[in-house]
Amino acid sequence: VLVPELFPITEKKMLRYAQLQLFVSSKGDMWVSKIISNNISTKIEKTENYIGSNMFAFNSKKTTDGDTYFAINTHQPLDGPVSWYEAHLCSEEGTNILGALFAGSPNILTGTNENLAWTHTVNEPDKTDVFALEMHPKEKLKYRVDENYLSLIKRKAILTYSLLGIPIRIKKKFYNSIYGPTLKNKSGFYAVRTPVLFDIRALNQWWLMNKAKNFSEFYKILKMKALPGYNIGYGYLSTEKFYDDFDLTVEFKQEANGNSGVFIRSTFEGTKVSGWQVEVAPPGSDTGGVYESYGRGWLIKPDKAKDKVLKMGKWNKMRIRVVGNQIQSWLNDTSMISLEDEMIGKGKGSIALQIHDGGGIKVRWRNLLVNEL
Repeated sequence: VLVPELFPITEKKMLRYAQLQLFVSSKGDMWVSKIISNNISTKIEKTENYIGSNMFAFNSKKTTDGDTYFAINTHQPLDGPVSWYEAHLCSEEGTNILGALFAGSPNILTGTNENLAWTHTVNEPDKTDVFALEMHPKEKLKYRVDENYLSLIKRKAILTYSLLGIPIRIKKKFYNSIYGPTLKNKSGFYAVRTPVLFDIRALNQWWLMNKAKNFSEFYKILKMKALPGYNIGYGYLSTEKFYDDFDLTVEFKQEANGNSGVFIRSTFEGTKVSGWQVEVAPPGSDTGGVYESYGRGWLIKPDKAKDKVLKMGKWNKMRIRVVGNQIQSWLNDTSMISLEDEMIGKGKGSIALQIHDGGGIKVRWRNLLVNEL
């Protein structure tokens, strides 16, 4: 044990450490240092820093050994408070997660479990603001907010320094304002404001991500938005080539409720898909119909009587034929729809399998065959 005073580990210690790490990653420590050293400037720098980390994903069809690979170049240092440590987190309840973390983190921050893999990239967006407080001309520790004056709340922090191995405790005064923790220097009072000072759910979100069983569940967890500044990459399974006229067959099996589908003549901008989707959904939800993403919505739905040909939880065969303005779909050899649409006729794009949240969806695909016409 290198630092005995860290033990016993408590929830409070873990929370403090996590929030401190996020505060540092938001450049909060840099601004505190600037305030203390009287180096605050109101000059706005317009230059942008494009330096950041990056990730790579390789589909099994692109690798010589047939395995899928997911790599992250984190650009983290080899030592210090933000260096990476590799860990394998296991428990008797079934936790089995392999990945990397900062020293002291109670869970994996980027890695893989038995169901999925994820990673973060970071760059340097502006996540921290500093407020120069306008103080009352006569009354001490009162600062102006609109037409009113509020009182600063006094706080004390104990800092421990090591001098020749001897710990020295020093008391430092700071304040609380409505903007955040506030420090005083020779030129005035300055408050530091960044999202991590007002949201303590980061560790909870990371733990839920660690335990996610499928993409839909993982995607819902991301909507907590408790990890400011950490990007997470994912994508659609898509053809590189654009297909105009074609006859496609594919088999699918739905193992949970939710919504999926096959995109045709579609283009991608990040997670936004522009194009048309042939629906794959549970009974009663219009499998085989055509939906226009980020456009007119539903263009055509199958007759409700045809819904009985869908076999939930079993393998189904879908056929999609696209020629010029016309799109047709079949489900288990039953014709579902036939539609002629001028906008579809003008469309250019890829074929892709949809990723969608909702209902803990899990869809398996196999035997996808595209015949160009």
